[in-house]
Amino acid sequence: MVLLRAELVSKLSPFEPMKPINKAATEKAASQLMILLKKAESTQKIVEAARSQWRMIKLEHRQARKAFKQAKKAARCARKEAKAAARNLKEKGFKLPKPLKPATISKFLAHQGGKRPVRHQALGKRNGHATVTLPTEPAPMPVELQA
Repeated sequence: MVLLRAELVSKLSPFEPMKPINKAATEKAASQLMILLKKAESTQKIVEAARSQWRMIKLEHRQARKAFKQAKKAARCARKEAKAAARNLKEKGFKLPKPLKPATISKFLAHQGGKRPVRHQALGKRNGHATVTLPTEPAPMPVELQA
């Protein structure tokens, strides 16, 4: 039993002999690889852009919160100053009017929506008193005499 050399190699070798390389298949695989690499690259760029956008939004939100806190603090300070000024005027003997109620203010602002002409609009009630209306007639125009 004489074995041929090719048969012996095939029996001893665990690997199969290489098949001939198909050039079209390798080009197709390479092009697919390039497409995937480009997609990965563009995805990385999109991720970086999204991160920078997120950082900017986070910064704007932080600044808005800071501005709101400052406005709140300024309003509190203004209310304290107004109370102190009113207290000083009361001590000096001045009688201060009561502030308008929010419902009265909203009624006044609702009438400014253009339902009535401006000259017929009431200025609104103040603490239950009668309304003050603007005159309905325009002011007379001065006449110049020619000589």
